[in-house]
Amino acid sequence: MSSAKPDSNIVLGAGFTIAASLAVALMAAIIKWSSVAVSTELLMTLRWATGLLIFFMLLVIFRPRLELKTERPVAQLLSAVCWTGSIYCYYLSLQWIPMLDATLLLNTGSLFAPAIARILAGERQTRLAWLANGVGFVGIVVVLQPHAGSFNPASALALASGLLMAFRLYFNRQLGGSEPIERTAFYSITFGLPICLGAFAIAGFPIHNWTGHMFTPTEKLIPWLTDGLMVAATLILGGLAIAQTGLSAASLRSANIGQIAPFRYFAVIFTALLDYLIWEHIPTKSSWLGFGIIFLSAMALLRIPKLNPNSLETDS
Repeated sequence: MSSAKPDSNIVLGAGFTIAASLAVALMAAIIKWSSVAVSTELLMTLRWATGLLIFFMLLVIFRPRLELKTERPVAQLLSAVCWTGSIYCYYLSLQWIPMLDATLLLNTGSLFAPAIARILAGERQTRLAWLANGVGFVGIVVVLQPHAGSFNPASALALASGLLMAFRLYFNRQLGGSEPIERTAFYSITFGLPICLGAFAIAGFPIHNWTGHMFTPTEKLIPWLTDGLMVAATLILGGLAIAQTGLSAASLRSANIGQIAPFRYFAVIFTALLDYLIWEHIPTKSSWLGFGIIFLSAMALLRIPKLNPNSLETDS
């Protein structure tokens, strides 16, 4: 096998990962906007339910003959549980810490993932892949600037979301060789929806007064505006959930965990941009320095001359 093929696979995997990261940032912005008056449990349920509805609509249109019966039900279940738990912890943390910090901690999954793959599956990574991940971690530290007393329970929630996402990446990687992307997306949402409903029930089905908190008095006089925006936000959440799931699965078909992990940090950059455009939060100089380090860590992966045959499954 020539080196051109693997290199092109890394670029393709990076592209899918960056696109998935953009979807994550857009969903975080919607959640931040609506969480001032809508419970996290309701948002989770709406996202998963709408995502499942959109999935079946797309399935009927584009893949009506797709076989949904899985050969790996346990792996699909574990992947869905880790994904749902990760997003739930992430959304909860958004209520108490800045979106930028929460997204940074969510993406520590990129640092945990290669170690989990090494421990559970013996999957080896190149030295450059480990180095790039380490440099990316330095970028995270520069942006967060941790100091005594700065770590709080909300940060622990966001960090837990990163660890759960790392396990999600690992299980998705195991599914990549035998399960179609569409099937993995289906089971991720199907198994995740009951978890969301369970959390919603345990919380007492909180809905809150969203029209009374999210809109100005003038806007509340126009029902079609307030109702339309909430319906649109729900549909967008569901669509982005489907897109992010499919893009993440596609990225793992092209390159291994260690090679695509640094590119997940692009979600941090997208989040900072949205924070500025929507809420006028200007990143600090240390944030820009951290972003630069993260970007360099991702670009270093493009210099890998070949892939380790023990760490990448190819589809025939």
